[in-house]
This record gives sequence, C-alpha cells and structure tokens, in this order.
Amino acid sequence: MFSSLFFYSWWNIAYLPLILISILFNYVIGNSLNKGIEENKKSFSKKSILIFGIVCNIGLLGYFKYADFFIENFNFAIGTNVNLLHLLLPLAISFFTFQQIAYLVDSYRQETKEYDFLNYALFVTFFPQLIAGPIVHHKEMMPQFANNRNMVKNYRNIALGLFIFSIGLFKKVVIADTFAVWANAGFDTATTLNLFEAWATSLSYTFQLYFDFSGYTDMAIGIALLFNIKLPINFNSPYKALNIQDFWRRWHITLSRFLKEYVYIPLGGNKKSSFRTYSNLLATFVIGGFWHGAGWTFLFWGFLHGIALIIHRLWSSFGFKMWTWLAWLITFNFVNIAWVFFRAKEWDDAVKVLGSMFSLDNVVLPNVLASKLSFLSNYNIGFGGLVENIQGNNFTPIWLIFGFILILFFENSMEKGKEFKILLTLYIFVVGFVGGVNYLVDPFDVFHTKILKEQFQINERFVKIEFLEKNHNKFDSYMFGSSCIGTTPPDVLNQYMNDANFYNFTIASANLYDYLLHLQYFIKKEYPLKNLYLEIDINNMNNYGRSESDYLRKFHPYVLNQSLYSYYISYLTGFFPFNIRGKIELNIKRDDITTYSLETGSWSKPIKEKEIQENPLKFISEEPSFHIKNTRLIKNSSKLENLKALSEIVNLSKKNNINLIVFTTPYNKNMMDNFILNDYLEFLKEISSVINFYDFTGYNSITTNNTNYYEPSHYRENVGRLIAAKIFNDKSIDVPKDFGVLVTKDNINEHLENLRKQVEDYEFYSNCKY
Repeated sequence: MFSSLFFYSWWNIAYLPLILISILFNYVIGNSLNKGIEENKKSFSKKSILIFGIVCNIGLLGYFKYADFFIENFNFAIGTNVNLLHLLLPLAISFFTFQQIAYLVDSYRQETKEYDFLNYALFVTFFPQLIAGPIVHHKEMMPQFANNRNMVKNYRNIALGLFIFSIGLFKKVVIADTFAVWANAGFDTATTLNLFEAWATSLSYTFQLYFDFSGYTDMAIGIALLFNIKLPINFNSPYKALNIQDFWRRWHITLSRFLKEYVYIPLGGNKKSSFRTYSNLLATFVIGGFWHGAGWTFLFWGFLHGIALIIHRLWSSFGFKMWTWLAWLITFNFVNIAWVFFRAKEWDDAVKVLGSMFSLDNVVLPNVLASKLSFLSNYNIGFGGLVENIQGNNFTPIWLIFGFILILFFENSMEKGKEFKILLTLYIFVVGFVGGVNYLVDPFDVFHTKILKEQFQINERFVKIEFLEKNHNKFDSYMFGSSCIGTTPPDVLNQYMNDANFYNFTIASANLYDYLLHLQYFIKKEYPLKNLYLEIDINNMNNYGRSESDYLRKFHPYVLNQSLYSYYISYLTGFFPFNIRGKIELNIKRDDITTYSLETGSWSKPIKEKEIQENPLKFISEEPSFHIKNTRLIKNSSKLENLKALSEIVNLSKKNNINLIVFTTPYNKNMMDNFILNDYLEFLKEISSVINFYDFTGYNSITTNNTNYYEPSHYRENVGRLIAAKIFNDKSIDVPKDFGVLVTKDNINEHLENLRKQVEDYEFYSNCKY
C-alpha cells in the first residue's frame, strides 16, 4: 500500500491527503453501513448514511472535475462573469470515486465484509490500476489481498505478467502513439481536411484510443500479475462487435459493469415499461459520457450511445436480422463517428472532421496519379499530398490498413495469454533479433557501434540537444532552419558579427513549429542568446507541427518536457528495415555520403561536391532531380499556423533582446515549380506583415543555375555565403543584383509583382546556366 501511495504522490504530493481522507471517509461510512445501524433517535438510517456518502463522493469529484464546466455554462446562460477556478484534476479521482461508491452501495446491501483497513486502502490505491483502470470491485480484489498464498513468488505469473505488460507497452508506444500524430494534427492543428484526411483523422483516433487504453490495461494486468494479483479483463476485441450492445460488452467492461449495477438497475433497469427502460438506458449513458469529461461533447457522445442502444432494442424486439458484414460495418462506423465528438475539444473541431468526412467538395488524389487522371480536375478533384494536412506520409494508409487487420483478424492480448509458452518463445526471438540487428547496424547512431562507419541518417533534433546540453555555453548565437541552411558553416556569420559565436541548428524537415519549440527551450534553459539567424523554408506553408511517426523527426524529450527513457523505449520497440537497408547500401556503394559536424552543426556532401567541381555538366546531366517536370500543387494549407508561430518567435526575440534576422530559402527552379503561385506569393505577403525579411526565392541568376545545388531542395555552401553577403552588405563579394531583396510592408506589393512577372514571363529553362 505504501508503495502505491508513493506512486500516487510522485505526480503531485499535494493531492496525497485528498485520497487518504477519501479512503478513511469511505471506510468508516462503509463499516457503518455494513454493521446495519438501525434508525433511532440518536442515529441516522442506513439509507441516509448511504446518500450522505454518495453525495460527498460525487461532490468531491464534481468540485475538481466539473466546477469550471458549470461556471462557464452559468456565465453563458445568465450573462455573468464569474471567474473560473482552473483546478488541476487530482490523479485517478474518477476511478477511485466510482470504486468507493460501489463499495458503499454494496455495504448498504450487506454484500461486504468488515475488511481490514490496510487491505481496503490497498484496494483503492493499488498502483497498477489506479491511474487508468480497470475499475475493480471489492469482491474480486479484497480476498486476493488477504490470501497469504499470494505472498509467495510465482515465476509463471511473473513471466506471464512481463509478457502481457510488454504487449501493452508495444500497443501504447508503437501503435497508439503512431496513430496519435495523425489524430492530433487532424483535430487540433489542421484548418482544412480533404476527404481522405478526414477519414484518416477519425480512424486514427479510433485506433489510437483502443490501443492506448487497452495497452494501459494490459500493462496494469501484467504488473498486477507480478504480485500474484489478477485484475479483471477490460477489453475483449470491441471493434469486432456486431451491434452496439455487443460493443459495450467488449469495451471498457468494468465501466459497463459499474454503470449497469450502480446506475441502470437502481434507476429501474428493464423491469418497468418500455419507455422507462429506454429512459434509463439514455440516462445511464449520458451519465457515462459526463464521467469521461466535463464538456458538452462528452455528454453528446453519451447521448448518441444511449440512442443507439434504444434503436438496437427496438430493432431486436421486432425480430429483424441483417447480414453479419453489414451489422459490423454499421456498428463500427457508428462508434467511429461518435468518437469524433468524444475527441473534439470544441464543437467546431467535430464539425470540421465530420463535415469533411461526408463532403465531396475537397477530394484530393496523390500526385503520382495526376498525369494519368488529370481529366478528374474537371470534376473538382484535386491532386496533391494525400495526408499532408495531418502530417501523414506514404505509410499512413498502410498503418490504417494494419489497424483494421489487428482489430479484426488478431486475437487480443488476453486470448494470446492462453498461448503463453509458444508466444513467449516467439517474442524472445523477435525482440532478440530486432534488438540485435538494431544494435549491430545502429541505423540512427544511438549505440555508437561504428560497425558500419558511414552514417546513413541522423536525428538532428535529438543529437544536437544532447550536444548543446553540455556545450551551450560555447555559443551565443544560432542559425535556425531546415536542412537547406545546413551547408552554411557558422564561421560565415562569425566574420560579419565579431562578437558572436554561431551554432548551426539545422534540423531536417523543420518548420516554424520546430523553431518555436526549440527557441522556447533555449530560453527556458537560459542558453546564451544574442543573435538568431532564421531561415524560413517556403515549404512551411503546407507543413506544420511534429510528425513523430517518422523516427528521424522525433523531438528530444527534454524539449517536450518528457522523460528521456520514453525516447529509448520507442527506439528499441521499433524495427526500421528501410533505414537499416539504406545504411548497409551506403557503406557498400558510398555514392552519396552526407558528412555531419556536430561541433558546428553543419553538413556537407563531399562526393557530390567533388563531382560538381570536376565536371559540372556531367553532374547536372546525371542528377535526375534536375530533370523532373513538376506541376504547381503545393498549397498554403498550414500558412496560418506557421505565421502564428513566427509571430511568437518575433515576440520572444523582442522580449529577450535577441537580434533576429529572417530570410527565405532560395530553392532551385525545379523546386519552385511545385508551389501554387498565388499561395506562394500570399505566404510571402503574410510574412512581411509580421517582420521585415530578406527574400531569396523566385527565378533569379542563382536559383536557375543548377551548379549551385546538390539537388533542387539543397543549395551548396557558396549560396549560403552569398546570402550572408547580401544580408550584411558585403561589397567585397559579387552578389548578383537579382538575388535577394529586403522586403518590408512598404515594398511588398511591388516585390510580389516582380516575382509574379518572373514566374509568368521569364523563360527560365532557356536561361539556365551550366
């Protein structure tokens, strides 16, 4: 019990007295009810004591969980302005409140024994299930705590517990967290969603919630088995359900049990009229929805499930039947749609997702189909990134298919536990093989084995924070940007700012979300910060937020205020065949080695650099990316989010006396061909409304000269030097007159007209210089 209380207080020790008082209060009330106190002049009736106990429990839960909800609605209805309390919800209060209410009701019914106080306290605080369930019942737990045989080591239970725990951990860290990226982006950051993105968003949350919640339950069951304690099953393949009643017999089983025994039946159950039965069902699920969260969307979610159960009972009463596949399809889609309201923070979020799920006004097909199906443009069907607004990638559809395969065709973890010996052997082999290959090949240089010397890829977000944690006092200025700025050595800027010592904090695929989070972290950790040299990648206009489904884009957990262990666990639970294959091929072929310098933060491509210097015409002719004919498809779908982040960066710089220099990436003409003209120009105009900046985009003598680039998206060091020379007005370097313009609110319209003229009139293909 004491270790459980220590576990609970680790989160916030201030709430430890709260749970202790709750335990003591309910233990005393329960014992009073169990002794059968008769009503007389000096004592209260059992029913009065029960009502008092339930009201106190609900009052405690209501104060912490629902006070702000009621104040907000009171203010809205009456027009007052009562201040919100902004209370921090005590850990697990919803779970231990329900458990103890059940205990009081059963004590009133004379269905409990006079339990030992320590065992009762352990029943409430047992740490494996305290945080996220299952909601345990005293009848199934107290006898186990009192059984002396459970004090003896049971190695089979230990092995089985570790096995089930590992399944749960895998479900949470690998599967649920992967789907969470797309669900969070779709609900929280995306302003618009196409048809596929909307369905991917809802399905991602449907899968995330199941694998997250059932994963936690598996971990709780596994940990409990280490102590010879058996917790009740909480999930039984719920997405295989063929009707809504079947779903609730499989989903969060212990909550369904509580709602049935302590809400539905006391209200009258199905013992009275049909109307009363339907009313009881609806009330039970509205209460269940409200228990999940203080918001109208939760209440509506409960209302939907109550209505669905009423319709199911009516359907069954008429004796109607339907095909099994149709029954599953209707049930699953109802559950999936209802989860949209459960997840949405506001009604607008739910409307955004559901509206796009059932609208044909924004249908987008992958770019690769544009040439073959271009005629579909006449039917308002566009081509572009299929899942770009939810930070998806080519693997997103594959993951969704994988999710369906798991929920429909695989046994759940409790069923797998029955085949423990065979699966344990297979599990040890797979973990050993995956771990061994990851260690030997070391595709992300986590273990520093150096067996394959040439580094395939590097997670700059992680590695550079590790480096700066020890070395940040060596630097007082930073270069922020995507991989494009990585070819510029910090010394280029140090020569123009004599009192500065720059570090190149280039990070692959970075957007303004990256820049903002890392700037906030640097300020929080009190890194010396005098200058910030910020490159805005124009591709930011369609890219925002984090995409940790791509391992190379995982943030360092310190930046996200998370534990370092979570990073290593997520690494060890993954198998990265493409990255492993890529690193092996790199060490064999050695044709495109990227060399990283952690000490400066910059990178280079020595083999390509040598090829360009020796024979530029041959290099250009053999580099395929220079010869792809692109079409203008990249939209400004994430413009608003990026501009908001830029504004915050500007404000933080002013507040902390940081000299901020902003410029745009000079993409090669082939890359520029991807951007929709009006969207690209609008993005530049919006940037000028936030801050003055140097614009190096467009079709000029640098961007139309392929020898300045390794490929269309990455310029060479000489371009980085020209950018700095332009910004710092270095007359000793011959910077082309058409390369770079200082853009302000005063000249932005003129500048945009010049860019538009370049795009529409400039025959850049005939003017390419080799």
